[in-house]
Amino acid sequence: MGYLLATGQTPIPLVDALVHILIMGSLLLLAGAITFPIRLPLREAVSTMAMFGSCHGYVHGLEAGLEMPGWFGLGSIMTATALLSLGVIVGLTVAQSRRSP
Repeated sequence: MGYLLATGQTPIPLVDALVHILIMGSLLLLAGAITFPIRLPLREAVSTMAMFGSCHGYVHGLEAGLEMPGWFGLGSIMTATALLSLGVIVGLTVAQSRRSP
């Protein structure tokens, strides 16, 4: 969603600064989640991920500009899908290995 909003747009300084602050906040939140594993309710976890993902997509949309944004977006989607799939596979493998003796 953020990618589509920003593709071909000129950066707005205040919005750009806020988006970068939120991306840095997502990194701090990730570090905290790794250090102190807690479980958020599904609604809060999904909405938090959607907000940070939209900010990340917004920055990539600004980077894409007007030259071939479709290919840039497709590459981003394919890469994100591969990374998320790998993360799910690793997570399920680790969870399964912890259950079996």
